[in-house]
Amino acid sequence: MPNDQPTFARYIAPLLDLLAMHPDGLTTTEIYAALAERLNLSQAQIEELLPSGNQPVYQNRIGWAHHRLKRANLSESVRHGVWALTERGRICAAYFGGELPKSILTALIHPDAHELVLEEHVPGLAAVRADDDLGDDADFEAASGAFTALEATKIILADADGPLHYKEITRRVLERGLWSTTGATPHETIGAQLAVHIKNRGDSSDFRRASPGHYELNRDGLESPSEVEIEPDAPSKRTTVAPMQRTETLSFTDAAERILQVFAEREPMHHTDITSRALDLRLIVTESQSPASTMYASIYQETQRRKERGDTPRFELLGEGMIGLTRWSQTGLTAYIQAHNDKIRARLHDQLFEMDPTEFEELVGRLLIALGFGEVDVTSRSNDGGIDVRGPLVVGDVIRTRMAVQVKRWKNNISSPTVQQVRGSLGSHEQGLIITTSDFSSGARQEAERPDATPVGLMDGTQLVKLLVEYGIGVEKDELSLLRLG
Repeated sequence: MPNDQPTFARYIAPLLDLLAMHPDGLTTTEIYAALAERLNLSQAQIEELLPSGNQPVYQNRIGWAHHRLKRANLSESVRHGVWALTERGRICAAYFGGELPKSILTALIHPDAHELVLEEHVPGLAAVRADDDLGDDADFEAASGAFTALEATKIILADADGPLHYKEITRRVLERGLWSTTGATPHETIGAQLAVHIKNRGDSSDFRRASPGHYELNRDGLESPSEVEIEPDAPSKRTTVAPMQRTETLSFTDAAERILQVFAEREPMHHTDITSRALDLRLIVTESQSPASTMYASIYQETQRRKERGDTPRFELLGEGMIGLTRWSQTGLTAYIQAHNDKIRARLHDQLFEMDPTEFEELVGRLLIALGFGEVDVTSRSNDGGIDVRGPLVVGDVIRTRMAVQVKRWKNNISSPTVQQVRGSLGSHEQGLIITTSDFSSGARQEAERPDATPVGLMDGTQLVKLLVEYGIGVEKDELSLLRLG
């Protein structure tokens, strides 16, 4: 594609996360706009059309992403033009939190692998029965391959210059290894499926009969997803997906927010129900004998701290143990301001990755000075021993602590070896601090807090953006002027 369009796989996780935030579903128009903004599509990417000229490429690929979620029984079309998650989809969205591991994404892309992989690795998913209805394909012989017969047909027709006879469609499908079958007459299978699809769906079918035996795509026909690699001279094989183990857990408050966002349907939940869901999905790990009490205390303490700082709390405590999300009740100007500021924070986080490395470290240096560092020395990039910034942290003009800071502009989580490296680079009487645009693994957090070693402070991407905003670094704040009668 001339405008370097994101592949359809790039849309799968954002689409899952977006639908999780809207339990009643969203229209395709709303979804297209939201995902275009999330992926920062350019105007050229938004306007680029399929070769047929009937549909924007990015909308087509979002359609493919939804198709893959539907095949895994994670989403559904609740009515024409409205998509929503199923219960299985909501469980997966809560478990993965907006980012899908490579093994899961691979399983979703290749439809013969998704069910086993998902149910093996997502707690509680196997108990929610998948919908076994195969729709229009149910009466036909099951086939092996990366695509179903009709999916493969869409790919062939999308590449064709005009209508094709179903025998020619079949020849090209088999030649490219898109679909295979043990049947003796594969062309009859494809011809029959095309006829049934058009008969059952009429004008909403993805296909149109151009003349007897000849077919073309209807105006909403899907383009071939470019990132699914098919070996042209080799038969398709069942995808082998490496086992995936969950190694990350969330704080109690982050887990509560995710559970409320995905499962509550904008209605308060009792803190014991929130805790139960979080434990079932292994979002939290605790040795507490009363995890529900720990959950409530964590939410209460965070809410009080945010109020004291003048920040908007994430949660509303509604009495008798009931918890809701503050944004549910925000309306009008308050809701607009909150939504606007959330977008600016997200864009600021994205801009951190676009900066020159030296420029990024200097930005962090400005933040450290704002936090109380007396002097900041940005070390030489060729000989920093893993340390990027050094300087004394001054508290009340009385306490001076020599700090060594490592800055990691990573998208992957920081693991324990990085913490060990920083600790090993500390000078005499120095303490360490790691600042990252991503997050820290549970092992890294445990390593940083080892009681028998020099402590190392950790600042994740969310905390970094929050502090940049708080100190006005990289953003500007507008004051609202409100009138009142004299």
